[in-house]
Amino acid sequence: MGFRFCTKSRNLGRRNGWLRITLRLLLAVYLSLSIPFRVAFIPTFTVHTKFFLFVALDLISTIFFVIETIIALPSSSPSASSSVVPVTDSRKAFISRNASMIGGGQRRPKWWDFSLSLLATVPFEYATIIWEHDKTNYFLMNRALRMFYLPSYLSDISRILEEKDLLRNICVDRAWKLFFAMAIAGHWCGCGFFFVARDQALKGNPMTWPQDIGIYTILSEGHSNNVSLMFLKDTPEAYILSLYWAYITMITTGFGDIVPLTIQETLW
Repeated sequence: MGFRFCTKSRNLGRRNGWLRITLRLLLAVYLSLSIPFRVAFIPTFTVHTKFFLFVALDLISTIFFVIETIIALPSSSPSASSSVVPVTDSRKAFISRNASMIGGGQRRPKWWDFSLSLLATVPFEYATIIWEHDKTNYFLMNRALRMFYLPSYLSDISRILEEKDLLRNICVDRAWKLFFAMAIAGHWCGCGFFFVARDQALKGNPMTWPQDIGIYTILSEGHSNNVSLMFLKDTPEAYILSLYWAYITMITTGFGDIVPLTIQETLW
């Protein structure tokens, strides 16, 4: 009976470890994707019920990463990880290959991990509730630092898949990590490309790439410097076109249908 209880406890701990690692990756991906998207396409974002889904997910990620950072859950320590997942000869070889791929298996100092994780967790955006600031998005940028933890989170997922006999080929492991990195990079490039163009349009630049393909048109009040944008296409369509430019530029030389029209866009 005691052996059965220990086995159940071990299985429960292993299951909780898998759930925690998966949730950690999903929340980190959410922050890495949603923050540049909001900066580029939702400049009016505030901590308000109007953006309930974003606010709720931000709160969930804050609570989760505060627990991991301050209380230091067992999954963050090497000893706990080794107790949850059995180390077989094949797993040792798999871990060794992954370690060589991400820097020879050298671990960062604990104080550096703690400091970076703490900085990436602090919810500065809630300060804008008091100040009624219209630049809430920029107070979210520290949360994007969580993106630097994605390689280690992906390695944890690879470890889980290998332990379940779902991932034993190192080529497949490297391939899906490469595609994942390209997806994140393309998202940031697309959002940045649109953000730079919108910023230039609001500064009075007469022609930017979104205006050229009909995403928005520039409205100015006489000879004043007050410039506003009238969007002709909705946010999802503008986002898809930005992603299209980013991925086509990454994998080919581009088709020439979407091209930078200002120095700032070209530099980006």
